[in-house]
Amino acid sequence: MILNLTEREKNILYFTVSEYISTGIPVASRTIAKKYPVKISAPSIRNIMSSLEEKGLLYQPHVSAGRIPTDEGLSYFVDELMIPEPISKEETLSIEEKFKEIKSAINFWEKFGEFISEITQQAVVIISPPPHLLTLREIRFIPISNKRLLVIMITSSGEILNKVINLEFKITRNELERIHNYLNSIIKDKSLVELRESLKIEIAHYSKISSSWILKALKLGNKAVDNIWDPRIIIEGFSNLISQLSPDEQSVIKNIISTIEKKEMILSLIDKIIDKGVVVYIGKKSPLKSFYGCSLIMTNYVVNNNYICTAGIIGSKRMNYPKVIPLIKLTRTLLRKVFLNEGY
Repeated sequence: MILNLTEREKNILYFTVSEYISTGIPVASRTIAKKYPVKISAPSIRNIMSSLEEKGLLYQPHVSAGRIPTDEGLSYFVDELMIPEPISKEETLSIEEKFKEIKSAINFWEKFGEFISEITQQAVVIISPPPHLLTLREIRFIPISNKRLLVIMITSSGEILNKVINLEFKITRNELERIHNYLNSIIKDKSLVELRESLKIEIAHYSKISSSWILKALKLGNKAVDNIWDPRIIIEGFSNLISQLSPDEQSVIKNIISTIEKKEMILSLIDKIIDKGVVVYIGKKSPLKSFYGCSLIMTNYVVNNNYICTAGIIGSKRMNYPKVIPLIKLTRTLLRKVFLNEGY
């Protein structure tokens, strides 16, 4: 919907949304007249609010009440009117130092989610890479017996995966070193899904012409990546969401948790926001019905074309967008900087 608002309409909408975010109650025209820098009377403000209501940006819960922004009104505020809150140099440095601290943590995604929840004061869902976006940086095999190998894999996001596989053929240490080098040369820039498909094709090809160490390498690689990865979904700070919602609104929490537990539904959002930076879904703007009662801000964290994770920030529709959105944009920049500075 394309809206052509007058400057007065934009100002009154801005003040109305700002007041609603601050108080959570319907906003009266006299409140705008008293608290904000407008040079028109309360009746004139009321007329402008009526016009904004006709355009679907405000609504009146009942006849004697003030106005509340609709999902469309909140979205217009975020897209067109919002003035981002400045972030201090001290806070920026603090965030960067925290990222340096948690970057190499074994439980990186949990720590990352905790921290994003802490600085935004919102509920946060962290989604680790799905197979079609996960890439491997390195793979190694360590003999633990004559018939078993320990596989250690390092993902593009720094996660360490391991599993034990059974050997179906003999293999020497010299062959194993060649296998390491060969597999590490072919995994580059391939997602886990692409790598699995590539290995299957190569195995079929080399099975017809040779039983060399290359075929052994391909079979070991195939065993290593088979069923190795199931995307993880981490939830942090849901108490923040509970505290923001009124008792009438809290019924949405059960639906949100149920959706998150159904991984396929939440994972479907990742591809919707590829290359879109920070995406804000407010109420019925969300692609998932269970999120209609809240706001969802989503972004992918990517470094050198390697997907690190997706974060979903979940809050009340009256979330402090001018504070939260700039923080999320800053975390994208700083996480990339920290990874690149450490030779990522």
